[in-house]
Amino acid sequence: MSVDDTASTDDLGAIRAALDRARELGGDALVHKLIELFLKTTPTKLEELDLAVTDRNAAGIAACAHYLKSSTAQMGVNRLADLAKALELDGRQGRLENAHAQAAEIGAAYRLAVPLFISFLASK
Repeated sequence: MSVDDTASTDDLGAIRAALDRARELGGDALVHKLIELFLKTTPTKLEELDLAVTDRNAAGIAACAHYLKSSTAQMGVNRLADLAKALELDGRQGRLENAHAQAAEIGAAYRLAVPLFISFLASK
């Protein structure tokens, strides 16, 4: 994999730290549950975001971006959280001219993070 094909080194470190914190709280079982939940729910939210963008629904965009910002920050996917934060703010302010591109970038950041989580599941 090239650097363009995987999440950033910063995200990798942040993901590891987030998973280590979860492991301290609830062991490997909690880590597995969090990863599985993240991998299951995030694609649905991304689809909801795409629909809100297509509909030019500023409130829907802001709500989906807020959810994605919070969940991805908790999982250590900081680049995605930062992108979602920017889109949430734009949605709240009704600035939708870049929403398609922003949503696409968020989706791409998620797809880059997925292999990291899958590898964590496989390694434990």
